[in-house]
Amino acid sequence: MTGEISINKFVYGFFVIVVLIAIFNSQLSTSYTFDANYANVTVDTTVNVSNSPPQITAIIIDEDVTGENVTLLAGRTRTVYCNFTVLDYDGTADINTSNATLWHSSTTISGANDNNDHYFNSSCVEINTIDSNYARYQCAFDVQYYANNGTWYCNATVVDHYFFSQPNENYSDTGQNTTIFNNLYALNISTKLVDYGQVAVEAYSAEQTVNITNFGNRVLNVSVRGYGASENDGLAVNCSQNGNITIGNERYAITSGVAWASKTALSGTNTNINTLQILQETVDGTQIINSTYWELFVDPTNVPAGICNGSIVFSATIP
Repeated sequence: MTGEISINKFVYGFFVIVVLIAIFNSQLSTSYTFDANYANVTVDTTVNVSNSPPQITAIIIDEDVTGENVTLLAGRTRTVYCNFTVLDYDGTADINTSNATLWHSSTTISGANDNNDHYFNSSCVEINTIDSNYARYQCAFDVQYYANNGTWYCNATVVDHYFFSQPNENYSDTGQNTTIFNNLYALNISTKLVDYGQVAVEAYSAEQTVNITNFGNRVLNVSVRGYGASENDGLAVNCSQNGNITIGNERYAITSGVAWASKTALSGTNTNINTLQILQETVDGTQIINSTYWELFVDPTNVPAGICNGSIVFSATIP
């Protein structure tokens, strides 16, 4: 009886071993076969796809239409966007960080940040997902009005979580594109009204200062013209009670204290203010400002009386 029990235990144990071996082999090889004389042998293959690196598939710089240039805003910042599309075959959810650099052709991607030629954004944002494998990202740059004209580059970088656990692997990608920043010739005037005050007939007004600031990204010249009631009317001012003052009696200089007779007479057509050139801003927070000095002679010829009004038009021009 004891011998039969031992034999049964042996048989049961052998059966369990055979089953375990069969299960193990089925996990490793489900189609291992061979034909007669082993002329053809079929084996299984396996791979564990642990991660797919992200890929930047497209990048544009503030363009609704490819090739559209960037026009900055006079005297203030404009937000320029670097938008890019990312593909990740194992899903965009594992994207960890993204950043972008915007720089002018006169410097390099690794140059120091400078409002004239180099901007960096370390916190780009995902703006939407196209599907589980595609997402769109956006990097914003507040670009100053005096940023250099010409060719600009944007280089974007995207990194997924695996980069930090295995930094030697290729778990990041970069993309780059270019655009053009247009020339911006723009100026700002320090006052809305040149007020000569109370001046008697046949008298000269006190000299009035008008400051001109470069609000663009190029060196510029300044031209001026004037009129009384309407363009090309030949007047400096037109008066409410009677008469007017012709345009040649309103004059300007770029140096304070110059006598009225030696100042330049205003005219009805655009005329460059000689030797007045306003440079592009290059030091952050230090605007480039030039001054002009204006004076009016109340000529009695047309019997002016009352409140007299006119206009001076300042224009930014290319040197």
